Amino acid sequence: MKKTFAALTPYKSVTQRNAQFGLTVVVIPSHGQTHTVPPAVLRLAIEASLYAEAPELGIKACRDKRFTALWAGSKEELTAIRRMYSQKPDHMVRADVVSLGEFEYDWLNGPGNSTIARHVETEVGLVTFFCCPAQGITPLAAATLSKLRQQAQQQACHVLALIVVPAGQLNVDELRGMVDRAIVFKPCEADPDWAWAVSAEFVSRGYFDVAHPKTMCQLSFRDMEYPRALFEPFLHDELVTRVQWHMRKHGARNKDIADAFDVSGSTITRALQLLPKYPTSWKSEDEVEAMLAFVTGEENPSSSSSKKPAKWAGSDLFDGDDLSILDDGDEDDDCDITHVPKKSAKMNKRL
Repeated sequence: MKKTFAALTPYKSVTQRNAQFGLTVVVIPSHGQTHTVPPAVLRLAIEASLYAEAPELGIKACRDKRFTALWAGSKEELTAIRRMYSQKPDHMVRADVVSLGEFEYDWLNGPGNSTIARHVETEVGLVTFFCCPAQGITPLAAATLSKLRQQAQQQACHVLALIVVPAGQLNVDELRGMVDRAIVFKPCEADPDWAWAVSAEFVSRGYFDVAHPKTMCQLSFRDMEYPRALFEPFLHDELVTRVQWHMRKHGARNKDIADAFDVSGSTITRALQLLPKYPTSWKSEDEVEAMLAFVTGEENPSSSSSKKPAKWAGSDLFDGDDLSILDDGDEDDDCDITHVPKKSAKMNKRL
């Protein structure tokens, strides 16, 4: 039976947190790239995760209260959004979609900052909205955030503000002290069967500067249906490195992995030592083989003995051997740690 993310993650305290009220700010950097996940798709995926039995992001919404989703847009856009919410996952509560008007306002800095606050009520468990602060966190924006936070705590309501800003424009450190939780999403390279991938990292560390581990989310969206999302432990931004890690966890030797990617064994050893120390892979061997075929351009990796590990038995990257010597007796002669294997055209394919 395939193991789930919840069963594999070593940080159970995060998934068991009961943060049902207060202000959460999600920062979505806009990179102006076509492969960047649309903010609306990411928002819908986050909203669904808040109602999961074991929330992957460690924050959750109350299922016994109403859910108010505030959206700006035209009548046609709001109709499409309501249609998507009607196809939401079964574990979510019904969403009350409220129109904020025709345009996407800067609710934190503009005169409409009180519009959001009046929807924060005792009988509402979750309020979500977009914000595009063109001027960053101004004194007015800071006052608005503080007001929302105070009202959310008083009303035992969870307010989720999704702030979309150009990459590098917003200093996330400015948010500390104004919000209860701040999470930054950044784009990653997606797995073959997904359109986009993002990493999620908490930047509000509390009094003792305790960092939460990063999470990865794979997303896909088609035919105006509710987005599909898969949350899993974060390994690396690049797909190639993640494939190598999963191969190693399925028992492939570093030399076999190196042969598959045309690099030296010492390169693989050093690269994998820097990745998180999760005990096992959460992907099946067939899934890993398919990922390997995708990144190497080999339609059938088993057709070439040099491209497929001789044996994928139980093996652990962090069993002590790889930390002291180079795997399989490789000499540290011409380590091509900077070598990046050429990616096939498939790497740019997005389903």
